[in-house]
Amino acid sequence: MTVRPRSGGFQADMTFKGERYRAQFPTEQQALQWEADTRAALIAGRPLPQAPTGANETVTLGDMLKRTVLKYWKGTKNELRATLNAQAAVDHFGANTPLKDLTAAKVDEYGTVLAARGLSGATVNRYLAALSKMLTYARRIEVLDKVPYIERHKEGAGRERFLKEHEADAILATMSHRGKAAEELFTLFLLDTGCRLGEGLSVRVGDVGADRVTIGSRGSAKNGEWRVVPMTRRLQLALAPYILGRFDDEVLFHNINRATYHGFYRKVCDHLKLGSDVVIHTLRHTCASWLVQRGVDIRRVQLWMGHKSIQVTLRYAKLAPVDLFEAVKVLDAPPQRTLRRVA
Repeated sequence: MTVRPRSGGFQADMTFKGERYRAQFPTEQQALQWEADTRAALIAGRPLPQAPTGANETVTLGDMLKRTVLKYWKGTKNELRATLNAQAAVDHFGANTPLKDLTAAKVDEYGTVLAARGLSGATVNRYLAALSKMLTYARRIEVLDKVPYIERHKEGAGRERFLKEHEADAILATMSHRGKAAEELFTLFLLDTGCRLGEGLSVRVGDVGADRVTIGSRGSAKNGEWRVVPMTRRLQLALAPYILGRFDDEVLFHNINRATYHGFYRKVCDHLKLGSDVVIHTLRHTCASWLVQRGVDIRRVQLWMGHKSIQVTLRYAKLAPVDLFEAVKVLDAPPQRTLRRVA
């Protein structure tokens, strides 16, 4: 660790577990204090300290990545993905780039570069959101005067593919034929509950009731909120012998490995020539689509799927059965009136 004169002040420069941390201060004492506080925070796993009052700190994008990870992402379910998305910006601009040098024009160019790599609008926006998080945090702790404007890219309508009944039956039958009973049951579970892959893998035996299952009780839900979903009769019958005699705290699908299941599912879909757009998440999309097609109202579908915003659920609305000639009967029906007696 080193504190040395630089640019009319003093720069604190230290390395911890292979990572470099540095900041600029007007006095040597402030630099020494920051260095000591930073090392203590890193050892304890706490957020890095802000620069002392009056410090003229020059913070780089690399510095801000470390701070943001410790402040917002460390220990969360999304830590790896968020960190990688933020690291992409650091790699593009350079770890030693001062935050104040990131103009709106440079950020806009970064988004263009991402799009040129063939990334979807939604994916580009996730990378930009990670950068925005770092810059917004920098502005909040007053090491950046202004966050540059970050224009989001246009996103598509989302994956529209859902399975027909015969396609879903074919997937389950193929898994059964290949002797993959656990994979078949897990696929049925995802299909009939509409839960996400990570949610399904986190369900415990104790989460399963006679006719319902609690999804996301172990913090696996995307928005952090658990929900109770009713089970179809066929899923109830399939799960009953599978959970018999097992402890409540056991992982329900303990014999399913995420990577192995993903590969097997892909092979089954390729064998059935269902197309590359049929992915594991299609099972969830299928559940929502079938609910809407069979007359379940959008609000209840939202609760079932655990969508935080009704706007996400509304993309299924076009699948709802609409018979205008049945609807017009509501207008044809005579209104119920109460006639007032004329004196």
